[in-house]
Amino acid sequence: MAELYSKGSDQIVPDDVWIADVSARGWVALTKDTSVIRHHHEALAASTLRVFALDNASITGDEMARRFQVNLHRILQRVRKLGPYVDVVHKDRVERRWPSTAAGGGPSGDRRRDGGEKVRSADG
Repeated sequence: MAELYSKGSDQIVPDDVWIADVSARGWVALTKDTSVIRHHHEALAASTLRVFALDNASITGDEMARRFQVNLHRILQRVRKLGPYVDVVHKDRVERRWPSTAAGGGPSGDRRRDGGEKVRSADG
């Protein structure tokens, strides 16, 4: 964020603002704040942002880096897909948190594969 906002102001930029700015640049967001889904759903939905959020904000910096490193291949595979989406990074896996990947997710039976690609269900 320091590349985008002046020193010190990066910590006070409203989330809806950085979501729009980062999305407009085509960047990927790495965060430890999964609450971005609950509190900024509209801003995310209006963006193309790809977010990878750690599952635990209380872990050490070394553990945060380790989780991103262990899952780097998975993240690089997923980041090829256009957003918006929020994936949660665990110790040994990455899972889609938003939008939901529940089977039959759309009104016409559409659902998303793991990478976010829409697939028409056989019965829809």
